[in-house]
Amino acid sequence: MKGKKLMSQYLYAIIPYTSNDIIPEEGIFSPCLPQLENLDSKFANPEYLTLYKDFLMINTCYRMSSFTEQNNGYSPIRADVYKIAKALGATEVWYAEELAIEEMELPNFSFDKWIKGIIHKSYTVELSVEVLKSSKLWSYYHDDFSDIIIDSPNSKQ
Repeated sequence: MKGKKLMSQYLYAIIPYTSNDIIPEEGIFSPCLPQLENLDSKFANPEYLTLYKDFLMINTCYRMSSFTEQNNGYSPIRADVYKIAKALGATEVWYAEELAIEEMELPNFSFDKWIKGIIHKSYTVELSVEVLKSSKLWSYYHDDFSDIIIDSPNSKQ
């Protein structure tokens, strides 16, 4: 729902990705992907991952409301997901609330059709620092990483 401030759903990150080595008929929980070995990202741990035929899903274990918590535009969740997407060669990621991902487990699910079904809806927003700063919650976020802040303002350079 657009702009609601209620108890939020859990946040899932969906990265377009097709594995050359693993072609799952259904979701593979906790896949070991060589691109993510030794990656400095909490979500690179296989326990957060499910691999499908044309995307990788990350269960962040955070609520959507945690996603909007930021420090001068820096979101630790967004930065960690970016590291995984970059390691997999992806240029975008979709974030969705828990209820929206149930259909992804169906055998005939198509990632491309799903995107076409939500991309122009009023409950989908293009992610930016300004959107994060607004603290409004949306059902879907699309992130092309165009304005991502990767390092925490509190980190020592």
